[in-house]
Amino acid sequence: MCANGIPQNSVNGVVSKEAISEEDAAHLIETNLLIKSEEAFLLNFPHFTAEQFEKFVSLFDMNDEKIGDLLAEWIITVRNHFESFVPKHLHDQINQWVNCYVHQIIGYVTDELIRRGILRKPDSNKPLTDGVFSVEGNYINP
Repeated sequence: MCANGIPQNSVNGVVSKEAISEEDAAHLIETNLLIKSEEAFLLNFPHFTAEQFEKFVSLFDMNDEKIGDLLAEWIITVRNHFESFVPKHLHDQINQWVNCYVHQIIGYVTDELIRRGILRKPDSNKPLTDGVFSVEGNYINP
């Protein structure tokens, strides 16, 4: 999409029908990236100006040392518990196990946020587009 200038040439997430071929539009609708309306196509993901994106990202810039300290303490406690029952010859693998173990919390948090209605459960019948967004500016081909 970006290589063809679709998000960059949209205005407020609206893509004119002239800006895209019928075949490309059908493919993008099928992959859940566009929505068809009567007059045009709509991006099915957020489209930010650079200023909007900077403001959005700043909302997640939390420097809470207390939470960081609590998490670090918990991780150290988990590691110490692993060390208490893992045989000595496997101690060099403990960090990998602890890493896997502590990252499981993400699943529990995600499930709880879905249960509370804060996160939306993805539609299993459509391709996943959550996490897709565009920011105005030049296309960067990684």
